[in-house]
Amino acid sequence: MKTLPIEYRHRVLALTQDGYSSSEIAELLDVSAAWVRSIKRLHASGEPLAPKSRVNHRRSLAQREGERIRAQVAAKPGTTLEDLKRDLGLKTSISNIWYALRDLKISLKKSPWRPPSVSVPTWSLIELAGKSWPPESTPVVSYSSTKPSARRR
Repeated sequence: MKTLPIEYRHRVLALTQDGYSSSEIAELLDVSAAWVRSIKRLHASGEPLAPKSRVNHRRSLAQREGERIRAQVAAKPGTTLEDLKRDLGLKTSISNIWYALRDLKISLKKSPWRPPSVSVPTWSLIELAGKSWPPESTPVVSYSSTKPSARRR
């Protein structure tokens, strides 16, 4: 919904002082009667009439608790998300803690990353040089499913 300028709000108060009802003011200004009543309530309670900012003022978990999370992970590198939630007394979901760790670029791996070792085969090509493949110890067997079938009569 579009936020109406402060002039509309002051106009509501001026028309109210002139004796117009909420529904008449709503029709004149092409707004809802509920909005007119809410402006009247704001004025009666002493609240400012200026529209409130629509900017989200919430901060992420990483912004609010980043230093505590970093300190806890540094103190206990093998910690889990559940441990972090319990130890820091966080009232949030596990996935939110995971997002905070991602934003802080913290990993909870329990061992440092190492490149994969180069696997050496158990046999080498040098040993196979000059030998036939498959090895002769492998029996050559034929199965009935591979033999031609006998002629039917």
